[in-house]
Amino acid sequence: MERVGNLIISDRTEFESPGSSTGGNKYMEKKRKDKGRENLFERFSSLSLGKKVRYLFLFVIFVYLLLFVFLYSFFVRNNLSEYASQKSFNALTAVSSNLISQTDRISDMSVLIMTNDITVEYLKEESGSSARNSKDVVNTLYDLMNVFEGISSVYVFQNNGEYVNATRNVTFVSPEMFASDQWSADLIEKAGGYVLSINGDGLFLQKSGGDVITFLRVINDLNTQKPIGFLAINLPIGILEDTYSDHTEGESKFGYFYRDKYLCGDNLSLEYREITDSGKPYRQKIVGTWGNERIISYYRIADTPLTLVSSESFYAGEMIPQEALLLLVSMVVITLAAMILISSFISFYITKPIKGLAYSMDSVAKTGGLQKAKLSLPNDEIGHLKNRYNMMLDEIDSLFKELIAKENKIRSAELSALQEQIKPHFLYNTLDTLAFMAAEAKAGEVYDAIQTLASFFTNFLSDGSIVISLRTEIQIVRDYLKLQKYRYGDIFDDEYECDETLLDYKVPKLILQPLVENALYHGVRLKGEKCIIRITVFAKDGFLHIVVYDSGIGMTPGQIESIMTPGQYDSFGFKGTIERIRYFCDLDDIYEIRSEEGIFTEVDIKMPLLAADNSGGEKYV
Repeated sequence: MERVGNLIISDRTEFESPGSSTGGNKYMEKKRKDKGRENLFERFSSLSLGKKVRYLFLFVIFVYLLLFVFLYSFFVRNNLSEYASQKSFNALTAVSSNLISQTDRISDMSVLIMTNDITVEYLKEESGSSARNSKDVVNTLYDLMNVFEGISSVYVFQNNGEYVNATRNVTFVSPEMFASDQWSADLIEKAGGYVLSINGDGLFLQKSGGDVITFLRVINDLNTQKPIGFLAINLPIGILEDTYSDHTEGESKFGYFYRDKYLCGDNLSLEYREITDSGKPYRQKIVGTWGNERIISYYRIADTPLTLVSSESFYAGEMIPQEALLLLVSMVVITLAAMILISSFISFYITKPIKGLAYSMDSVAKTGGLQKAKLSLPNDEIGHLKNRYNMMLDEIDSLFKELIAKENKIRSAELSALQEQIKPHFLYNTLDTLAFMAAEAKAGEVYDAIQTLASFFTNFLSDGSIVISLRTEIQIVRDYLKLQKYRYGDIFDDEYECDETLLDYKVPKLILQPLVENALYHGVRLKGEKCIIRITVFAKDGFLHIVVYDSGIGMTPGQIESIMTPGQYDSFGFKGTIERIRYFCDLDDIYEIRSEEGIFTEVDIKMPLLAADNSGGEKYV
């Protein structure tokens, strides 16, 4: 330790002694640093205006971001997450209380039915009881349903399997499930308590196909306490939505799940799978990116098989603690001071010279014509801007004529470039199919397929024409689908409902084949059953409508929105076709997509109709 101490003292002595070799080097280094600091401002002043502004803005933004990250990370975010967690928990418990209140109300109704003399008498009777007694029980059930609103149906079962019911919606009892003992065994284990399930775990079926909440319990003899029957009360799923309707303000979302099945509310299935834990009745988790976070909460409702999942977004605007507010004010003050500094800097070095140049340009603009700006400016960026402006005027004059001459060539080239990208990629598959057919010695089919392929490419190429008749366009689709039938077999039928008076109209080439290809590959093939592809042509309100329909798997509203959103769908087959039609018609609104998931998809192309031209009599869209 002493040796180390001596070494430290020696270092200090050498540093303070300019005469020594090591100390002299450090002294000179210090002088160079001081001189560098003195020249820093001079070097900054000698920078170009663009660099000055860029460096100053980068410095201010860097400080601003540091303050913001510190404020949010250490104060606001922690408080907000605690606040959002407690808020979410309170909402879940409130919704749970609402559901328990609903079940208590149904429990009260069940007690009235179980203790009703008419019901008890019916349950104690032997098989084949009088129709009058059954009718009296049904009337009693309807009376109680009128008192207790929101009941879909009520069933009273005898031990021998006979039952009566009162229902508002068409509900059926599953004979297979009723014949099993599992559902009744679970009830008996409850010793008089009720069991909640969805559709009675298969005991009940609704004609509409929807789900019901089933309230089941055993009816015991009051004297012997032995089971004499069973009671089932079916409730619409809508009562679950009523439990959280008062808590959906802002970004709050709720969803009910029965075991792992989504029932109603916002579909939070992904959130449910991410947070579910069968060993815990309640759990929370923060998900999302920084500044766009959510609290996902998972809550098992006591004495029920139902689980409630909520998603709650939280933002800094909801709650800012006093400490965070103080930091925020400080940050705003610093930011304002920085902005004032930047404003003064830009005004002195940039704004005033640019205003002078703009004034000179405005004076030129008032005289009209492409006249050069006359202004004395220093030889900096603003001076270069004036010189470039004058050079630009000279170039614009010469470019006008060139642009006009090139416009038609550019339009033609763009259409040709787009058309070139649509390749008959199915050719290889078609040739493979022909080879297989030839190997199977199907000469007639091979001949017919080759004829179809020849027809397809004859119309497809169309001697390089950009526009063809709608009749030819539809023939391309006919040949294409016929070739695809050779490959895929009898998985679809193609239909054509076309107004013959419209088939001679000229349209852009290859606008239907990409749409039909999408219908086949993304709709029909994936469904796994025979489908229909239908082409419909008609005129309405001055527009030619070409509708491509398929009865494939369809699309969800989200998928349709993604396709119709610019920049969100990168399939050239669809996007390229739409862009070519827009370019051809000079109109944005040229298509509409209608679909129902699992049933159909329909793409409606609409193009304005024009009268026949005077020269050749051809009709164009």
